[in-house]
Amino acid sequence: MTWFKYLKDTENINPITRNTSYSYPLCKRSLKKITPKDTLSVGTWLFVDISEININKYYDDQINIQEDETSYIVVYESLSSQVQYTPVESVIVDNILFFKTAEQHNASEEISKQYSIYYNSKNIRKINSVNNGGQTDYQINLLDSPYYSDQSDVDLTTIDVYPDSSYYYSFSYLNGWDNGTATAVGAKLYATFTGPNFYLYGNIGKNFGKFRYKLIGLINKKYMNSSEEISWTTVDCYSSENKYNQLLLQLSNLKYRDYQLYIEVINDKNILSTGNNINISSYSFTYNTYNIYEDELINPDTVFVSSGNIK
Repeated sequence: MTWFKYLKDTENINPITRNTSYSYPLCKRSLKKITPKDTLSVGTWLFVDISEININKYYDDQINIQEDETSYIVVYESLSSQVQYTPVESVIVDNILFFKTAEQHNASEEISKQYSIYYNSKNIRKINSVNNGGQTDYQINLLDSPYYSDQSDVDLTTIDVYPDSSYYYSFSYLNGWDNGTATAVGAKLYATFTGPNFYLYGNIGKNFGKFRYKLIGLINKKYMNSSEEISWTTVDCYSSENKYNQLLLQLSNLKYRDYQLYIEVINDKNILSTGNNINISSYSFTYNTYNIYEDELINPDTVFVSSGNIK
């Protein structure tokens, strides 16, 4: 069975003689392999909802469960190798586990390995790579770890979509749009994305008008019917100063499903405006690969040593 191993910070290592006094996380949940709809570059933030499980725990010396934000780590690993492990940055924010991709994942291709969450082991998010007798291993380093992240490190704007982007999630136009710009009343634009967060950018200025939008949640395995989640709402793009690439619309805390945003240029405008211009320059969103965790596994080789610690 593939299982991540590491050395505790109290173990001595050197580049000549290998230290094999490994420790093993007690618990593991693998994520089912994904096939992303778009190519995801290395270091892209993905996420999984863990509200129904507890992973940021560990057993203390008296075998009591304690909460610890360092007691878990996400590892990208081969199913057939005991040495091909790639830990990645991770952090839990409001019962959502965010983690970075370990390599580029190509659109419409199932990922070659799998992401696994290891937990119930104190300080394992504080590991660092070390040269252990000529082999790359991992050891707890309480002072420095490249895999320890906090909430401020998470970038929710995972994908940036422009008018000429060729992503699966992208723009489509109807009635008079030119590279994201329209003046004709009734011109329509559609943007597809995944929840829970969406950000729409464009220009504002003295000759800009208004558009209205509505949001439709699309069908997936959890939601059997499409539904209107936001009814027609108006956005005014007039400004006394011309400004570029401004945040026009932000939608947060949406459901974990695909969405289509409908945008339409309307005749109404600010009384100070000299025109009906609407410009949409880009949008970004939190890319949802709909990660699903599998059943919990407990390492059969894990033992409790006489002190009560897990080894």
